[in-house]
Amino acid sequence: MAKFSLQEDEEEETIITKRRKTDHEEEEEEEEEKLGECSNGSSSSGGIKARIDPDSLDCSICFNPLRPPLYQCLNGHVACSPCWTKLHHKCHICTVEVSMRNIALEKVLESIQIPCSFIKSGCLKSFTYSEREEHEQNCRFRPSPCPVRNCTHKGISGDWLEHFERDHNFARINFHFNESFKVKINQLDPYLILIGPDNNILLLINKPVGKTGHGISLFYADFSQIQDCYILSYEINVLKNTSKLQLKSEIGCVKELKGDELGGIFLFVPLGFCGSGIIDAEILIRKL
Repeated sequence: MAKFSLQEDEEEETIITKRRKTDHEEEEEEEEEKLGECSNGSSSSGGIKARIDPDSLDCSICFNPLRPPLYQCLNGHVACSPCWTKLHHKCHICTVEVSMRNIALEKVLESIQIPCSFIKSGCLKSFTYSEREEHEQNCRFRPSPCPVRNCTHKGISGDWLEHFERDHNFARINFHFNESFKVKINQLDPYLILIGPDNNILLLINKPVGKTGHGISLFYADFSQIQDCYILSYEINVLKNTSKLQLKSEIGCVKELKGDELGGIFLFVPLGFCGSGIIDAEILIRKL
């Protein structure tokens, strides 16, 4: 059950003094972190603050966050619209027909603001309950594991460059968007850091493919503005005398990697293109 506390302006002057938190208050704060604190206004504006079990805001059928439009049966049972459609608008609890829209609950859901779960890592954004999950999947402050095999580090935006250089000693190359640049890739170097403007970091991965050659792929690891990573594509050309290999693709996220792998799309470079253990490549990273 949700607990509500209403804060209103008082006519009489009050004096607020600092005091040590009681054990009961500390327990309540810990409980708030687990349940999530919801608010539809600040205390200075007379808004209502509530502690709500997030499970009560989920669909009782698919357990995804409820979002408008919301419909209920005549007995008041609520679920999300896609689930009602799958059940042919028959209630899964009482089998009564679903025909009423619950506008009051829609307004409650839209008014609730919940902070991002990664607030302690630096994210200060708040969202409606149904929007938070989508944000957190791509939040720049979401900790993610290092793609290097056996590395236990989990990083957030802003600390990957230091980690790659300090703990793995990766070589680095600076680049500018929409300008091609040449790279000499050593067959023995599995990773190469590409650093763009504002310390945007890409990770070039170079892995053996059996005994026939190497695979090269490119992923973004850290961006100063997270939306930038969704508008990038790249082109890799590997030259050998008059022959050329080429790959054009969108840049994926390093979080998508599972273990020590190349990823779904990579450029296969036969050993014949690796003269003296070096792969001569030309890379163009486009920012659309």
